[in-house]
This record gives sequence, structure tokens and C-alpha cells, in this order.
Amino acid sequence: MKKTVKILGIIILAIVVALIAIVILPFIKASVIDNMALNKYRSRILNELELPTDTEIVETVSGCGNTGGTGNHTELLVSVLVKSELDEDAFFAYYPHAYEAEERDFETWAMGCVGLSFNKPEEEGNYYILEYIKSAPCSDFDLRGH
Repeated sequence: MKKTVKILGIIILAIVVALIAIVILPFIKASVIDNMALNKYRSRILNELELPTDTEIVETVSGCGNTGGTGNHTELLVSVLVKSELDEDAFFAYYPHAYEAEERDFETWAMGCVGLSFNKPEEEGNYYILEYIKSAPCSDFDLRGH
């Protein structure tokens, strides 16, 4: 009788361990994988970013999450706050999809969905937000997008 109870206990323990490995582990690994992908994505954007003359990066924020507020998906979001001496028309000619930062209180819709924002600069100037979004590699398993 003791052997049967012991074997039954081992079987139950094995089932619990298997369920953890099969059900829970993919969700944990997904967020780790997406974080690693975000770091690479952010580095690539910053390395390849070509700014016009008299324009500088002030701050960069990034995160994983649901940037649209609807649906079950996770994206990688990188937002770059830049200050430019160019007037608005000249800057938007260079970056037509940029956002005027002060009009948006230094936060885009997508940034708000992920819980990110920029610090408001103390210096006066023309500030713009450049935003980059792409699907996360483990979008379906990363719970930050659900």
C-alpha cells in the first residue's frame, strides 16, 4: 500500500512539473525573448537613425506591450524624443510621420498604452517624437499584449 501511494505521489508530481513546463514556461520564455528582441530593435534604430542638421536625441524610451489598446498582440515600441532647430515644416519634410511633442504632452497614444512617457524638457525648443513599432517575435505568448 505504501508503494502505491508513493508511486501515485510521484506520478502527480510529474504531471504538475510537466504542466508547468508545457503551459507556464512558454509564457515566461516569451517575455524574455521579446525583451531581448526589443533591445536589439532599439539598438538598430538608434544606430541607423539619421538626423537632420541641428537635431539631437534628447531621450529614448522603449517597451513591449499592446500599442493599439485592442486585440491580443504584443509589439515592440521604441520612441525617440528629438530637439531640432529646424522649423516644423522642414522637420516634417524629413520625418513626415513624426509627432509634435508638446501638442501630445510628450506622449503618443502607443506610448500611453505601454505605460511610457518622456520627461518634459526644461529647455525651450522644437521637440518631436519619432516612433517605431513592430510585432514582437512571441506576440501570441507574451501576456503584456493581452
